[in-house]
Amino acid sequence: MDHLDEIIRKRSFPGILIFSRDGELVFLNDEARAIIKRLCPEGGAGGAGGRRQANPDIPDEIRELSKMSLKGPAKETRERPAFHLTLPAEGSFFTARSVPLYRHPGTKAPSHSMVILEKYSKRVDIDMGKLKTRFSLSKRECEVVGELLKGRTNVEAARRLSISEHTVKDHIKNIMTKIGVNSRALIVCKILE
Repeated sequence: MDHLDEIIRKRSFPGILIFSRDGELVFLNDEARAIIKRLCPEGGAGGAGGRRQANPDIPDEIRELSKMSLKGPAKETRERPAFHLTLPAEGSFFTARSVPLYRHPGTKAPSHSMVILEKYSKRVDIDMGKLKTRFSLSKRECEVVGELLKGRTNVEAARRLSISEHTVKDHIKNIMTKIGVNSRALIVCKILE
């Protein structure tokens, strides 16, 4: 039992966001607000816990993730899986999972989606040589990926690599093309797979 107590003590309370079917944020707990503030340090998720939020700064990836769980189950399996996303922030990683919520048991269409945000517990060690070969990345692109994995902003990455912010953005676009994704967060997700 001591082993289980240790695991429980190491875990933090998850952040919970609930979105209506039309994408309106209807619930945000304090833990989610704190995580979003780390994901969007320039101004994320204000307001009081539990109240409807008109337009808090929720990362687009989280909003998209909430929409994914509202789609119908896969026809071949009839199962509705949870959808996952990994987001970097300040050198830490957070996982986001989205699951559908139903107003009444037996209802076919979900009425809301719940996004659960938790701190990623695995240590992240990436072999940049393998990464470079796997995705045909240049040395500089690997350095930019390293900065993304540390949760650095474009400005911070530019400063650390002694290049311009515009150059960092160009490298990120090239990396997205080579990896086959369309956002910074998805670069990290693909690399952590």
